[in-house]
Amino acid sequence: MAGARPLLAQRDEPYYEVLYLNWKNAFDAEVKARTAAKLSLYLVSIDPALALSYAREAFENSQSIDDETLKAGALLALGKAEIEQAQRNSGIQKLKQALALAQTLHNVWLEAETLNALARIKLIENRKAAYADVMKALQLSERHQLGLCQAESYLILGDWLRLDNPQDALGQYQKAFEIYQKENQTEAQINTLQKMAETQLTYREDGRAALQNWQQAIKLAESTNHPRLLAHSLNGQALLNASALMQYKAALQSYFQAYVIAQEYDFLLRGASLATSLKGIASCYAALARQARQKGNEEEKREYEQKFKTYQQLFVDLENLNGNVALFKQKQKAENQRRYQTASPIVSLPANENRLREIKNEKNAIENQARKNEISVLEASRQKAILLKEEDSLFLSLTNKDELISRLQREQSEKDAQIEVLSRDAQQKELEINQTYQQRNYWLLGIFLLVLGSGLYLAYHQKRFRRQLAVQKSSFNQQKERINRQEVLVREQATLIERKEEELVYALAKLDDAKLDNRLMAEMMKQEMVPLLSAYIDKKNVPSENTYLAQEGQKLVYLLQSMYALQNQVGPLVMLAADYSLFKIARKAWEQCNSLFKEKNMLFVNQIRPFYYAFGEEARLMEVFLFLYYNSLHYAPAGGFVQLEADQIYQGGKKFIKITYTDPGPAIAADLQSLAFEKFSPEEARPLALTMPYLRRVIEQHGGQIALQTNREEGFQVIFTLPEAQEVFV
Repeated sequence: MAGARPLLAQRDEPYYEVLYLNWKNAFDAEVKARTAAKLSLYLVSIDPALALSYAREAFENSQSIDDETLKAGALLALGKAEIEQAQRNSGIQKLKQALALAQTLHNVWLEAETLNALARIKLIENRKAAYADVMKALQLSERHQLGLCQAESYLILGDWLRLDNPQDALGQYQKAFEIYQKENQTEAQINTLQKMAETQLTYREDGRAALQNWQQAIKLAESTNHPRLLAHSLNGQALLNASALMQYKAALQSYFQAYVIAQEYDFLLRGASLATSLKGIASCYAALARQARQKGNEEEKREYEQKFKTYQQLFVDLENLNGNVALFKQKQKAENQRRYQTASPIVSLPANENRLREIKNEKNAIENQARKNEISVLEASRQKAILLKEEDSLFLSLTNKDELISRLQREQSEKDAQIEVLSRDAQQKELEINQTYQQRNYWLLGIFLLVLGSGLYLAYHQKRFRRQLAVQKSSFNQQKERINRQEVLVREQATLIERKEEELVYALAKLDDAKLDNRLMAEMMKQEMVPLLSAYIDKKNVPSENTYLAQEGQKLVYLLQSMYALQNQVGPLVMLAADYSLFKIARKAWEQCNSLFKEKNMLFVNQIRPFYYAFGEEARLMEVFLFLYYNSLHYAPAGGFVQLEADQIYQGGKKFIKITYTDPGPAIAADLQSLAFEKFSPEEARPLALTMPYLRRVIEQHGGQIALQTNREEGFQVIFTLPEAQEVFV
């Protein structure tokens, strides 16, 4: 049955208890489905498997009821639960269905919740899409005053920002915290403080600030006397003290308090908080043992090692019981009674016995006070943690002494048995020696003579063999030297021939390039520059005609000269590179041909963000944008628009700016796109006329790449990358 409740007694949280009873006692299918969806959303981060079973039940009931709103809510719960259970593709599909339903029903809350869920999934693999989703959710939440949805959007924005801008991320977390505080959402406040602590520690390396966040979370949990949140917050503070601040004793105090709380108030008997506490206690004792060993304190080292073994075994026992805290407590109680009863009466002093009984009574008294709410859960855990550590020390003392006596007695018995066996063996050996002494002497003499004769024979043959081997080795070395000399001569001749061949090929290639470059310049003058100038010289009613033509002609001549100089330059391109704003360069280039755009009634859209800086030479980058603009003016139809977009990407571990230039001119087939980069490409592969080889060389000399992409029947995109500012330029 979906959402089956464990049979063992436990202390559940009030909200879960109410939801569970409503679900259990509901006879109406609609009420049962809505309650199951709420249970799933509440449990999705606590117990994903149980949340998934509730979500499936809610979805099945919603289909039979034919309630679209209920179905959308069930799909949202089902998608979240499946993603938590590593069923990612199915979960995303469910969330998309929920979003479509919510938009159809105009259910703003469901739409914002689903957008937030999708944004959280896309944070790692598609940050741009995640940002778009969370901003939509935030706008919906602000417009319709959905406080909790708005807080969730701020949390996701904080996660999105904390890699690049931890300070802004902390600001988003603070906004979410204030909303949760206003809505009295204690658990959400604590989860937000946890994110703030992780950001302070991981991205700002501020352990003290992170510790303050955890302390604030503990105070919040204590103010509501919430056991599960107290255990969670204490474990978080302990982990910070142990891993970041190396304060193992302070970490032990928090771990022990969480350990005490988790035993008494474990939610749904899953044992997660208890397992974290036991593992943390064991690791802290291991670290303290290492410190004691470094200081040379052997007695303290042995004590910490023994405690480490004790709590490591408790952790293993809990895992073997599948996290069942009730069975774990029963086993631990039985083990303590066994240890106490089997203690040696000589070693177990009455004072220790009395103190153990007192500790047991004090722990019972503290539990009674906590049940009556005379003291808080946190205070009860603090007092019981102190008693628990004292009890461990007493049991350890008794166990060590009993083990010492048992070990000494066992060693003495083993020594007595060994002495007896050795005595019998010695008598037997002495008798055998006396019987075989004379026979052995004769055998030894015969063996000695045989070995001596064999040794002389082998020495003679070995000397003879070495003499023959030396003669053969000398002859072999002479032949090897002759072969090596001939091999060196052949290799030198081959190297000389290869070098001459490479020089000849290089010279022919340079000659062909020079011919192609000259043809390219002639073609560009004929196809690109002359028609463009002629088009404007023939026009009438142009203000200041001579000045206008001189300015535009000078620009084209400058571009032609730059292109010609670049094509005829020998060796790598030498640039005066620096950091420049791509937004400013693109706009500056557009201002030079703004009047031409207006005459063709073409719209220019620059969506490059002002803070995107590239590393390169300003003049070359200006030429790139000018060539793009002039070719759009030449080939694109009047009344269209060109658009510039930019994004930050990573290539080969380095940051680059990816610029996308959208041109409404004639599109080209996919199989002809690569030909556009050839110096003499066919006419149907010339979206930018003959300037693509020049653009490609400029972009590649900057360390970037360039490509073409056709997205529709008419028009195409030029996509190129440039190294982001502060990157090493090769």
